[in-house]
Order: sequence, then structure tokens, then C-alpha cells
Amino acid sequence: MEQQKVYSTAQEDIPGWLVYDYRQANPVFWLVVSASGHVSRPCYFYLPAQGEPTLLVHHVEAGKFADSGVEVSVYSSRDSMLTALGHRPQPLVALASCCH
Repeated sequence: MEQQKVYSTAQEDIPGWLVYDYRQANPVFWLVVSASGHVSRPCYFYLPAQGEPTLLVHHVEAGKFADSGVEVSVYSSRDSMLTALGHRPQPLVALASCCH
């Protein structure tokens, strides 16, 4: 399972990985997260070195991730998205979205 391979790469010397996607531009995101339809808003997958991973998605898209097997948190505005991202441990190792 691809998800398990990515989970096992989290190292104890970093607090976690934050993987971002917007408009299916980051294929790494979609290796570990599945959605049941087209996603058009920014999504964040946080994989802590210890603990369970979480997804941060726009409230309009939340239902598309119901079967992803990952706890889903929602944001409803840019401010609530930034607030939710600010609650993550620092520093994060972020994977920028990749080009096709």
C-alpha cells in the first residue's frame, strides 16, 4: 500500500511532513490520499513523525475524502485555513507541489 510506504518515511528528528495539493498539481499527494471526485480547492496532508495523519480540506470538498482512511479537518475561509495550518508543529518539512 503506497500510503504505508510514505508513512514509514517520517523520521523522528522532524516533527512531520506537510504535503500540499491544488488542482491535482502534486502527484505525491494523490499517491497517499484518495478522493471520490474532482477537488478544486487547496488540500493539505499532514503526516506527523508520531501520531495519526490528518487532512485539511475545504468544507465543500470534505465529503470527497470520507473514505480516505485519514482524519479530515475542514476550513471554510482563507483565514480559517491559515489558522489551522498554524496549529501544526514547527518547523515543518513541506513538499512543494510538483510540475507535470
